[in-house]
Amino acid sequence: MSLATAELPSDPDALRAFAAALQAELYAKTLHIEKLKAQLATLRRARFGQSSEKLDRPRLGLRRRARRGLLHPDPDL
Repeated sequence: MSLATAELPSDPDALRAFAAALQAELYAKTLHIEKLKAQLATLRRARFGQSSEKLDRPRLGLRRRARRGLLHPDPDL
């Protein structure tokens, strides 16, 4: 279940915790999407060959950083 539809807390500390949970959820979903994109590229390569793979450089860099664990939802950590 997504936290995006939950009611916002009124307490500042609870709101901070809620924001952190939303950020963690977004990070997890971003990694899942990148994993699915990599799987799709692998399947396309298997079916159609190397020419079907046309990734732009920024997206490829993001995928590499995600695989290495260099993306983190909190820049202070």
